[in-house]
Amino acid sequence: MVATSVGLASLQIATRGKPVEYTFIKDIPREEARSYYLWFAELIQKNYQGYTNQQVESENEEEA
Repeated sequence: MVATSVGLASLQIATRGKPVEYTFIKDIPREEARSYYLWFAELIQKNYQGYTNQQVESENEEEA
């Protein structure tokens, strides 16, 4: 693939809503794609960490 040999990458983003929607970002610099991915991963971790902790605490309370 020509894009990867010159340091380009593509991203595919999917929503989790109904209906699922897809967005494609093609042929951006590999480092920019990596930067976006890391930013998004951090955002998801921050936003859902509280939810996950609440869910675990709730399940522990139900078991007690």
